[in-house]
Amino acid sequence: MSQNPDNRHSLQTAPRSEAEEVFEAALASYFAKRHARVDAFVDRHFSFRGSLALHRHALGWDMLRVPVNLFLTGPTAALKAAAVIVRGMGANTLANWLDTRDLFLKTAVARRIEELIRTELLGMPPDPDGRPSGDDALFRTMLADPRVSHMLREASGPAPAGKMSAVGLSEILATYRGTRTAAGEVSSACVTLGVGAVAFGKVTPGVVSLGPSVAAFIAHQAAVASFPLGATLGGLWYAVFPASVPTGLLVGAIVVLVLISASLAAFAGVIADPIQRRFGLHQRRLHRMLDVLATNLRGPSRESLAVKDHYVARLLDLLDYAAAVSRFVRPG
Repeated sequence: MSQNPDNRHSLQTAPRSEAEEVFEAALASYFAKRHARVDAFVDRHFSFRGSLALHRHALGWDMLRVPVNLFLTGPTAALKAAAVIVRGMGANTLANWLDTRDLFLKTAVARRIEELIRTELLGMPPDPDGRPSGDDALFRTMLADPRVSHMLREASGPAPAGKMSAVGLSEILATYRGTRTAAGEVSSACVTLGVGAVAFGKVTPGVVSLGPSVAAFIAHQAAVASFPLGATLGGLWYAVFPASVPTGLLVGAIVVLVLISASLAAFAGVIADPIQRRFGLHQRRLHRMLDVLATNLRGPSRESLAVKDHYVARLLDLLDYAAAVSRFVRPG
């Protein structure tokens, strides 16, 4: 994919203003077409049927990679927050370094989504290191301008060359990939919240707060079943005097719920994607990604893709811990 400085300087026989004009016209045309593709792209791949097709790739090692990534959302949010603080202090180089650290393991689903973004949305070759070619939509847009043909005939050098990776596409896609991990975590929190509300009538935004309710239910059922005067009287007795929950049972319930939640998170997008599509979240992220790429292509200043999903996930963690502490302070 063509890169701003390389393309402009490779047209050495043309006046700089004319080369700038050609490049700006090509960028405007290219990104207008990319933005126009967003809605169809989202409808095709993030509807229920499209997301189900994507998540077939999750069968296999993704069921191990996704749980690891869930534990990495916290450190990733910390790096993003540190980048904001450092940038506010004027250390832009360090801020950019912190902002572009990719801690997540790349899942098969993420690889497929990145491939679709490159080929269908951006119109690029699937190879991230590939040079501009007939498969490169921006390159084709530039060559379609009659002024470029004239410039190339006058120039003795080869056609413009460059790589989209030079303007931060890899980092931007890594950030986009992280939003899906965080969104999966938020989806899992919504599921536990619903289970806690329906089954136990409690606020349980995570497995830490849901675990005690599950453990208490198991302890209650075991105590009722073993009551000396029968299960009926046992139910009445333990409704007044709740059964104690062994520490081992409590810890075991939380561990089992963590494992189940982490395994199901690999497929959380099947539910989360259609919901985010319905509320326009996928569309806004992709439009924002295109805007950042356009800014980076136009000049030496670099912009990163800022997202809030990691912070929403951390807020739900805090609510989960607060609900769990409240249970211990006010049992029952």
